[in-house]
Amino acid sequence: MTDPEKKPLKRRRWWLRGLIAAALFLVALPFAVPFAVGIFGPGVLASRLEGDYHVTASLEELAVRPSGSVRARGLRVDDLDERPVLRLDVLDAKVDVLGALRGRYDVDFTVEGFELHLRRDEDGRWNVESLPREEPRRAGSGRRSGGDEVEPLPEIAARVKVSDAKVVVHDGDQATELALVAFELTLDALDGPAEFSGEGFLSGAGSGGGAFDLDGAIVMAEGGRIAPRGELSLALGEVLLSGLRPLFARFVPLDELDGRLAAAIRLGLDSTTGPTGEVSVTALDLSFRGPEGEPFEVKSLSCEGIASSADSGPGSQRLTVSADDLFELGWEGTTIRGEEGARVQGRLTLASKLDEVAEFARAWTPALAERELTGAVNGSADLSIDLALGRTSAVLAFAITDLAGLAADGNPLVLTDGLDELHSSARVNFDRGAFEIPELTVSGPLDLRASVEPVAGEDGPPALATEFTLNADLGRVRPLLAAFTAEPPGVTGRVHFDGILRSDDDGGLALTLAGTPERFVFEGSSFETSRIGLDATAQTGGDALPFTLSVRAADVVFTPEPAGGEPAAPIATPRFECDGRGELVGSKVELTELALDSDVLSGTITGTIESGEDGLAFDGLVGDLTYVPDQLGAMLAGRLPGELSGSEPRPISFELTGKPGEMDAASLLGALDGTLELGLGNYEFMGFGLAGDLVAQFDAGKMVLEGILGANGGELVIDGAVNPGELAEGEPSVRLGVRAGAVRANPEVARLFSFVHPMFAQVEELDGGLDGLVEAELELSYGVPLAWEELAQGLAALSLSAFTGKGKLEVRDIAIEGSPLLQRLKGELQKDAAKELRVRPMSFRIDGGRLFYDNPWTWTIADTETTFTGSVGFDETLDLVWNVPVTTSLVERYDFLKYLQGDVLSVPLGGTASRPQLEWSGLIDELAKTALTRGLGDAIGLGGGDREDPAEILERADALWATGERAEAGKLYQQIREDHKLSLVYLLNKDRIKERRKFQE
Repeated sequence: MTDPEKKPLKRRRWWLRGLIAAALFLVALPFAVPFAVGIFGPGVLASRLEGDYHVTASLEELAVRPSGSVRARGLRVDDLDERPVLRLDVLDAKVDVLGALRGRYDVDFTVEGFELHLRRDEDGRWNVESLPREEPRRAGSGRRSGGDEVEPLPEIAARVKVSDAKVVVHDGDQATELALVAFELTLDALDGPAEFSGEGFLSGAGSGGGAFDLDGAIVMAEGGRIAPRGELSLALGEVLLSGLRPLFARFVPLDELDGRLAAAIRLGLDSTTGPTGEVSVTALDLSFRGPEGEPFEVKSLSCEGIASSADSGPGSQRLTVSADDLFELGWEGTTIRGEEGARVQGRLTLASKLDEVAEFARAWTPALAERELTGAVNGSADLSIDLALGRTSAVLAFAITDLAGLAADGNPLVLTDGLDELHSSARVNFDRGAFEIPELTVSGPLDLRASVEPVAGEDGPPALATEFTLNADLGRVRPLLAAFTAEPPGVTGRVHFDGILRSDDDGGLALTLAGTPERFVFEGSSFETSRIGLDATAQTGGDALPFTLSVRAADVVFTPEPAGGEPAAPIATPRFECDGRGELVGSKVELTELALDSDVLSGTITGTIESGEDGLAFDGLVGDLTYVPDQLGAMLAGRLPGELSGSEPRPISFELTGKPGEMDAASLLGALDGTLELGLGNYEFMGFGLAGDLVAQFDAGKMVLEGILGANGGELVIDGAVNPGELAEGEPSVRLGVRAGAVRANPEVARLFSFVHPMFAQVEELDGGLDGLVEAELELSYGVPLAWEELAQGLAALSLSAFTGKGKLEVRDIAIEGSPLLQRLKGELQKDAAKELRVRPMSFRIDGGRLFYDNPWTWTIADTETTFTGSVGFDETLDLVWNVPVTTSLVERYDFLKYLQGDVLSVPLGGTASRPQLEWSGLIDELAKTALTRGLGDAIGLGGGDREDPAEILERADALWATGERAEAGKLYQQIREDHKLSLVYLLNKDRIKERRKFQE
C-alpha cells in the first residue's frame, strides 16, 4: 500500500519544475525574439506594405537587438509599373528600454541614403494619392474623449541625423530634386529647445540649381501643456526655374518655365501671441507657357511680407505681391487676441491692368485670344475673421472701382446711369466642419441677396439650403457680356426672382424659382408676365449630368416689334408650360424629351444640341409640334414677309442633324440634313392667300421644297430646289417650278404681274382693282453659284442676268381699274374706259434677267385689238412696242393718217413699269411733219421704186436680234437709219433702231 503522507510532496515538486521552466523561458526570450525578427521580419514588413499599397516591396535586413537598437537596411518600394517610389539604405534607431519602462523615452535616429519619388499619372493624380489601397472604415476607430482631465506630458529626448536624402518630383522625362545634404535635430526635453539645422541643394533637369540653408529652434511645451514657440529661418540661393517646372506643375499646369528665384524667410511661432516673421521671395525674368496659350513673360515678380505679435495688444501683418504691370496685391491687417479666441481684420487691395491679366490668362484659356480687353481695375476688400476653438466666422465687404475704363474689342464696358463700381458683402460661419452664410449681397447691375445654410455630410459634399433674391437691370448687364460674346442679346428691362437651391449628400441639386419680371424688350418685342416658376433638378457625379426641368408662366403678354412704325397689338396667353428631362454631357444637351404646352406652341422635342466654338450643332433633333397660326403669326409680325393667321392648330414636324453655327436663316438652311414638314394656316403673301402643306428636304446644304397649296380659291403647286456652292455643268443654283390653276387675281397680285406687263403697275398703290382667274406655269432657274447669305438678302443681291426660264400665262375675265397706263391707252384710242377688256393667253421666255414675249401679246382694249411685243426686265425697265391698227376713229382724229388706214402703228413703250413712257405724241408729230414736206407715197416707204422696203429690213433685223445674232441685226438697223431715215418705219421705231444699231461688232 502506498503511504498517504508522500502524495503532497509530489505535487510540490511538479509546481517547482513549472516555475523553473518559466524562468528559463523568460531568460531565453530576449535572445529568441531578435532571432525570429531577423528571420521573418523583412518578409512580414514587405508583405504588409504590399497589402496596404499598390506597390512591390523588399527589405534586405531587419535586426532587433536586446539592447534596444533596431536596424533596417535595403528597403526598396516600387509601383506596379516598376518605377521607384521609396529607397532607404540604412535606418538605425536606438531606444533606452529601461528608461522607457520608467516613462522616459530617449531615442536616437540615423538615416542614410533616403529617396522619395513623386510623379503624376496620365489622369493628373500623383502617386501618393493613388498608391493606398482603399479599406472599409473600421467601426469605433474615432477618437474618444476622456473628459477634461489633462494627462502629464511624457519625458521625451531625441536625436535625429539624416544624410544623403532627397525628394525627386517627376513630370514626364524631367525631374526636380530636393537634396538634403545634411540635417540634424537635438531634443533634450519637450519644455526645452529642439534645435535643428540643415543644408541642401535644389536642382532640376538642365539647371544649375541653388543651395538652401535651414536652421531654428522650437520649444514644444510649457507649464505641462503643449504650447509650441520658436523660430525658423530659410535662405534659398538664386535657382534657375527651368529645372523646377515639375515641382510647380504639381499645383499649376505648365508646359514651359524659365527664370530665376531667390527667397529669404524668417518665421517666429508663439501659441499665445501668434506668428511673427518676415518673408521675401523674388523671381526675375520669369517666362512660362500654359498648356493652351503662348509664352508669357514677367520681368519681376516679388512677394514681401512682415508679421508681428505681442503678449498683449494687437499684432500686425503687411503683405505685398506685385508682378510688373500685371497686378499688385496688398494686405494690411491686425490680430487681436482675447480669452475665447482671436480676431483678424484688415484690408485687401488689388490694382491690375485688364489687358495684362487677359494676356496672362491666355496661357490656359486660348478663347481669350479672340477678345481684346483693355482698362484698369482697382478694388479693395475689408475682411474680419473671428477665430475660436472649433468655430470661425468671417465678414467680407468687397468693392471694385474704376470700371468705366474697361473695354472689350474696343467697345467700352461702361455701365449705364453713371455706375462705375461693383460692391458685395458676405458673412460666413464655420462650426466644427459645418458652415453657413447668413448673408451674401451683391449690388450693381445685379442686386443679389442670399443666405446659405449647408449641413456637412458624413461621406459626401455638404447638403445645401440656399435662399436668394435676385434683381437685375438687363440693359445695364448687357455691356458686360461684350467680353464674352461679339453680339450680346439686345434685351432691356428688369427681372426679379426669389429662389431656393437645395442639394443632398448624393450630389443632387434642386432649384425652385419664382419671379415677377417687369416688362422687358428683346430687339423691339416686349414680354410681360405676372409670374414665372422654375423647378429644376440635377444629379452630379460622373461624366453625365442628368437633369429635369419644369417651367411655368402665367398671364403672359407678348407685344411684337412695331412694323413700319405702327404699334403692334399685344398677344395674351394665360399659360406657358415646359417640362424636360435629359443629360448634360460636356457641352452637349441630350434631350430625352422636352414637352411644350401653351396657347401658341405645343408638342415634344428630342435629340442632342451641342454648343461649341463654332456655334450650335444638332444631332437627331426630332420635333412633333402644333402651333396656332393666329398667335404665332402675331408674334412674328414684322419678321415674316407676309401675314400668318388662322385659329385651328397646324402641324410642324422635323428631324434635323447638322452644325448651323448661328441661328440665322442662312446658317440653318445651309448646314442641316433632314426633313421639315409645315402645315400653313392662312398665309397672305403678295396678294395670295395660301393654305396647305409644305415639305422641305435638306441634304448637305441643299434644299428641295414641295407643296400643294390652296391659293385665292384655286391651287398652287410648288416644286423648287436650292443648291448653293459649286455647280456641275448645266446645274442651276436655284430652280423654281410653279403651276397655278384657277387662282383669283386681286389688287395685291398686280404688283407681281407688273414684272410681266406694265399695265398692272401701280394698281395697288392707287387703290385700283384687279379681277380675273389666272392659269399659269413658270420654270425659273438661276445659273451661277450662290450662297445662302446672298439668297437671304433678296433680289437686290442677285445677278439679274443669270436668270433663265419659260412660262405661260392666261387671265380669264380680266378687269383692271386704276391702271395709269391703261387709262393712257384708252385715251389715245378715244375709247370708253368702261368697255370690256380682253387678254389672250401668251407664252414667254426669260433670258438675261428679262422676260420676252414669244409672240405678240394681244390685248383687246374696248373693241380695238392691239398687241405688245418686246420685253420687260426684272429691274422693271421696259423695251416694248404697242402695235395699234389705224382705225377710222384714228383717221378722224388725225387726218393725215388716212393714207395709212388699215395698217399698224408701232409705238415704242419704254421707261419702267412704274413710270412707263409711251412715245405716242412724238410718233404722231413726226408723221404729220413728213406728210407736209414730201409726198406721202415716197415718205412712208411702203414699197415701190428701186430701194428695198424698210419694213422688210426691220422684220429681218428683229428676227436676228431675237435669236441672239446681234452683230448681224445691228448692221440692218444701221442700214435703215442711213437709207430710210425719213421713212415711217424708221420714225415709228426710231429709239429701238438707234439703240440696237450699236451692236455691229
